[in-house]
Amino acid sequence: MLKTSNFRDNVVLIIGRSAKNSLEAMLSRGFRFLGLRAIIFGYEDFCSNTSPWLASIARRRLLVSRARSLILNSVPCISAFNRHLLRIARMIRPTIALVVKGEALDYPVAYELREHSVCAAYMNPDDPRFTRLTISYADLGYRVFTPCRGCMAWFRERGIEPIFLPFAADIPPWAKWHGCSSSRLGIFVFIGSMYPRRFRVIRELLRRGLPVIVAGPGWDKVLPGRVSGGVYGTRYIALNRLALASLNIHIGSDIGYKANMRVFEIPGSGGIEISDNPEEVRVFYSANEVYTYNNIDELVELAKELIDTPRELLCDRAYKAFKKTVANHTYMHRAKKIIRACT
Repeated sequence: MLKTSNFRDNVVLIIGRSAKNSLEAMLSRGFRFLGLRAIIFGYEDFCSNTSPWLASIARRRLLVSRARSLILNSVPCISAFNRHLLRIARMIRPTIALVVKGEALDYPVAYELREHSVCAAYMNPDDPRFTRLTISYADLGYRVFTPCRGCMAWFRERGIEPIFLPFAADIPPWAKWHGCSSSRLGIFVFIGSMYPRRFRVIRELLRRGLPVIVAGPGWDKVLPGRVSGGVYGTRYIALNRLALASLNIHIGSDIGYKANMRVFEIPGSGGIEISDNPEEVRVFYSANEVYTYNNIDELVELAKELIDTPRELLCDRAYKAFKKTVANHTYMHRAKKIIRACT
């Protein structure tokens, strides 16, 4: 059991991806804010160091998961990853082993991890291609954490009692409000990867003459000359703060099922959020904190209203959403929930 009186005696081993903007990295910072030692062991980095030619494949998460049952045991860097992971687990004996998606993990290794750790937790990615993985980890005794509120009944029907763990904002618990400029730029922004549903929304806004800029992977192919590349970290925060409002466009499979990361990240940045998927967004933010819309016509009318809305009123809404995010929706809060479930 976790020695909650002295968190520093505990180690959390997070297995998945170690990219700075990954869920694993954000959760690790949440654990560290609580004083735990969080170690990320990522198969991407491991493959890059041992088999550089496989690095690009290892970064394609779904590709690895699809090939799992066919070639996992025969791929040298994946096999080496599992052997090395097991050596690390035996050496440090983590209090919590948090497996995020787990597509590169061998079942015997997953079983032994469960034996070494007081609690092993698995984060379900809510993608049909990972359904078998979810059930397999649950059968091994892993707790199943999911950000998908609409998936809870599905799990229970299959004898799995999931723990609801929404996404959050990657901000420190001591974050302060730095003000909201009354001279915000008169533009709307969308920051995120290009998906067909998102493209259709952005294209329609541009067609109706609204000032929109987008940033993120894939947009340069469909909107050449109008977009920026990936925006992360301080640039992401700055763009959300400078924009008149930041758009949140869920992918189709999220609608009615779960709130994506951007729901929390925009208000956590001090931005003014306009989001679709209102049923899921309203679980976390009120109508006085985050704007929502149901269809493109509602979005267009709302955007036109905001252009004429005094900046002070918009900033008041942004402040309320920021305060709620810091109080309830950071990765420190999510790390606490994982700890409670593992004691």
